[in-house]
Amino acid sequence: MTTLTELAQQALVLAKRLDDYTASKGLPPVSLDQDTLSHPDLPQELRDARHELGDKAQMIKRLANDPVRNLMETMFGFTDLASLNAVYEYNLPSKIPLEPPNKTVSSIEIAEAAGMPHGICRRVIVHAMENGIFVDAGNDQVGHSSLSRLLVTDPGAFQTVGMLLNELSPAALRIPEAIRKYGTSSEPNETAYNLVNDTDLPIYSFLEQRQSRRSRFGMTMGFFSREQGFNLQHLVNGFPWKSIDRSDAVVVDIGGGVGVVCHKLAEATERMKLIVQDLPVPVKLGQEQLPAEAKWKDRVQFMVADFLAQDQPLIGADVYFFRWILHNWSDEYCVKILQRVAPAMRAHSKVVIYDYILAEGPEFKWSRKHGRNLDLVMYACWNGSERTLADIKRIFQQADKRYVLEDVSLPSGSSMSVVSFGWNENQSNSISEWKE
Repeated sequence: MTTLTELAQQALVLAKRLDDYTASKGLPPVSLDQDTLSHPDLPQELRDARHELGDKAQMIKRLANDPVRNLMETMFGFTDLASLNAVYEYNLPSKIPLEPPNKTVSSIEIAEAAGMPHGICRRVIVHAMENGIFVDAGNDQVGHSSLSRLLVTDPGAFQTVGMLLNELSPAALRIPEAIRKYGTSSEPNETAYNLVNDTDLPIYSFLEQRQSRRSRFGMTMGFFSREQGFNLQHLVNGFPWKSIDRSDAVVVDIGGGVGVVCHKLAEATERMKLIVQDLPVPVKLGQEQLPAEAKWKDRVQFMVADFLAQDQPLIGADVYFFRWILHNWSDEYCVKILQRVAPAMRAHSKVVIYDYILAEGPEFKWSRKHGRNLDLVMYACWNGSERTLADIKRIFQQADKRYVLEDVSLPSGSSMSVVSFGWNENQSNSISEWKE
């Protein structure tokens, strides 16, 4: 068992590495108002050190607290959402000018600009400061922290707050009720999200009819995609795309939306053809958004296809690719999706998925808890799940025993893993139950 002293010493080593880096670059020390380490050129080993330092600090805090204090912190987490919701609804960060950089305003001015009673506004701001939103400049003056500045300069970050507060968290709180009503249902329209919104529609169909909420969802997905752990460069690094970069090679991005993944893969390769499959609306948008000046644009094509309603129409592609698709669905539907691909598979074909892979048990790492958070969100809103590697192997084998796990890669710095399955045409696809 590691002692508090040992954990603190380990944390000190990591902190010194980060401080030495900022000093060597002539950067100011890290503070709440200057996140000097969030730089695209920060070496990956130092990104890893940041995550590890956060993990150590979180564990030190939990061990230093007694069980009652740890419980109280978890229980009162809803107050963090309460202040954040007020910050979002009244758009308080926008009431502080970005220029000059150290500009401050009084809480009275913020309240007047937001149309919010001053006493309540001041209480919300001070609570938000405890979470790193805004800085206290003294004498009732409020300035930007790096976090509040982000909420002004990045509309995707701001709308992600609204998405999580207004769409996802209300559903998560209704999970027990959904269990009582729907039991172990696998249906995408029998979820806690359906209870919250009093609808029989799956979440995507529901949002499709509500333009502003749909737009907010799209901005949220874009924001998450830009986060370093979800950067598509990890996908490029995590699979040997160059080995299939031939003029006759075909990669099919199933449920590929407007083609963001295929754009990235096209930039990283020279010859292979990339085909984006999705429903009519995203396909039309993808065709319209294809960069006319891109030298690779002729290698990216779009095709209308429904991965649930029809067998895969392109036979013998080199790769059938899924990103953020299987986690949207229950095991039952994932099996159906993979069975739709099976008739198109040939000896050289692979199914490659790019998803968050959970550990078999708790990792006790703050930097990895995001996967467990997502798992509950996927259940509450989609009846889907984040999965362990064993879970993924199981649904592939249930779909067709000719699927063979070939490789699992977690690229350095990535939150997502690349998992590839080959095809064994000599394996009998008997209906007997598969066991690990």
